[in-house]
Amino acid sequence: LLSEGQRKIASLVRLMVNGSLTRNALLFWDEPEANLNPRLVTRVARALRALAAGGVQIFVSTHDYLLTQE
Repeated sequence: LLSEGQRKIASLVRLMVNGSLTRNALLFWDEPEANLNPRLVTRVARALRALAAGGVQIFVSTHDYLLTQE
């Protein structure tokens, strides 16, 4: 059993492993920080930046100040 926040991260990892997130892929993520420990928010932000550097187009909607600053 996982929390909802950890389930979101696991889904992201699953998309990376199965090859769905490749160069020129699109990722739409609504409130990635929801139900996450604040320490994990910074790690999610780093992962999103790495995906963007790899050519994935990322659209994120958030109300979290920490995530927007990261």
